[in-house]
Amino acid sequence: MPDSRPRGAALHATPAGCAPASAPACAPRGRRRAPPRLLAVLALLLPCLLTGLAPAAAAQSGLLGEYFDDIGLTALADTRIDPVIDFTGWGAAPTGTAVTPDGNHSERWTGWVQVPSAGTWTFVTNSNDGVRLWVDGQLVVSNWTQHAATINTGAVSLTAGWKPIRLEHYQQGGNVVIQLSWSGPGVPQQIIPSTNLSAGFGGNQAPVADAGPDQVLFLPTTSAALDGSGSDVDGSITGYQWSQVSGPPVALSGASGATLTVSGLPLLQPCVFELTVTDNSGASHSDQATVMVLEAGVPGGTVSGTTRVWHKLTVSFTGASTSEGAATNPFRDRRLNVVFANLDTGALFVVPGFYAANGDAAESSAASGNVWQVRFSPPEPGLWLYQASFRGGSDVAISLDPLAGTPVSFDGASGLVDVLPADPEAPGFLGEGLLQYDGTHFLRFAGSGRPYLKGGANSPENLLAYNDFDQTTPSHGYAPHLGDWNPGDPQWKGTRGRELIGALNYLAGKGMNAVYFLTFNVAGDGDDVWPWTAKNERYRFDVSKLAQWEIVFEHMTRLGLMLHVVTQETENDNGNAGLDLGGLGVQR
Repeated sequence: MPDSRPRGAALHATPAGCAPASAPACAPRGRRRAPPRLLAVLALLLPCLLTGLAPAAAAQSGLLGEYFDDIGLTALADTRIDPVIDFTGWGAAPTGTAVTPDGNHSERWTGWVQVPSAGTWTFVTNSNDGVRLWVDGQLVVSNWTQHAATINTGAVSLTAGWKPIRLEHYQQGGNVVIQLSWSGPGVPQQIIPSTNLSAGFGGNQAPVADAGPDQVLFLPTTSAALDGSGSDVDGSITGYQWSQVSGPPVALSGASGATLTVSGLPLLQPCVFELTVTDNSGASHSDQATVMVLEAGVPGGTVSGTTRVWHKLTVSFTGASTSEGAATNPFRDRRLNVVFANLDTGALFVVPGFYAANGDAAESSAASGNVWQVRFSPPEPGLWLYQASFRGGSDVAISLDPLAGTPVSFDGASGLVDVLPADPEAPGFLGEGLLQYDGTHFLRFAGSGRPYLKGGANSPENLLAYNDFDQTTPSHGYAPHLGDWNPGDPQWKGTRGRELIGALNYLAGKGMNAVYFLTFNVAGDGDDVWPWTAKNERYRFDVSKLAQWEIVFEHMTRLGLMLHVVTQETENDNGNAGLDLGGLGVQR
């Protein structure tokens, strides 16, 4: 699970780690010959310039703090310069700010940190609750969950000089803790001192742009007003400029003002708009907002699973009855995509769904039925809206056009689910979150921020050639591990699955945290693993076998065993056995 996008592509606008609010306006205004005195000054400053631009002496030490009246960094209530980030005594609101004292707030600190010498620097946060830290454009700490006071660390290789830095924090009830420390070559761990922090360049603190929250609209509405704003702690906003940065082009009105009106928004295609504000000293800052139009939904779908961050939710929909072998192929000629939108934060995800036969195929071995499902592991708490896009047409399943085919059956079905914060005591990955690449050497858990060092059994690669899976060549029985199955562990069709579940329990009990396996090895070693209804089938999936695989995969997640999924090897792509005969086509 190396990607932070839980089972789908994230659509919400993510803050850019390399664009701090205090970035200088350093573009040259034109070419003029520098006077001799200026050349002499530049000669004196050249060694400093070569190690990174430095804030002018007049700039205030510390970081620019923005204080918000919500946990989503949207309702700006106050700003100030904080010399250091070392807060442990706040009550229901940050002391000395205009934030409403209700125990729910968030903060963002931006500016520059001076790195004394090149090398590996470790940044340390102590937070209650969520925290994220970017240094020099790299995500160093990411634990955006509700939790007790927790230490998170991140190491990054830096050259000497001034580097942009951004720290974000939210508090949802309880006692506030937010501290920022570091250690590096010759520097023991300590709170980063104010002398190594700067809130702005040249005595001018850059403005802060706010494009407003992401928006979800419903047909027939295809236009929206984005109420942007700008703030400047040491001057005034002199210019606003909106632009569209992604999505099909739409009509913009009021692009040079605080409020932008957009019209002609397309269905099911997210559009991202960026607001840039400029202050009276020429410094600027940008922020983005995403708008997406959904169909006018009707209630539908049944939610099951645990409604907590990182846990698996399943939404089941009822459509027309079909089967794995139906003339209208449910795997090619039907497409289920489900939009999940957090109504509290604006986060948007599009998650693909699948045909699930009767919805209980792992137990019944059903090959037909009228149930379709989608899985979603929410990455943040809040009230989530889901809405199904269910389309029919020839090979619609592989089309990237959201409007390909025609609406069928339960298209537009929608509902709400209230997701609670993560439970740090939950087993395995359910307590710490997805594994993410963050630019450092190791993967990190998205929830806890803890680094992950893989250690697991890379054998057998045909782990899934197990005699209790439907329509599977029984290469493995794992009988010696029957005694490692525990009451309460999963099984299917009576007592099936106990040996493999026991084997995974054994590995986890020995300290392993990953298991490697192939999902397709036809014409290769083993020649006994495939996800389709038959060894030589490539267009129709075995629903009951995949449902049984899912039971095993979910247990691995609870055990803290990373699914090291290898879809196939080169040897499986040769001759008639390979997908599209080794080419790129519908099968692949």
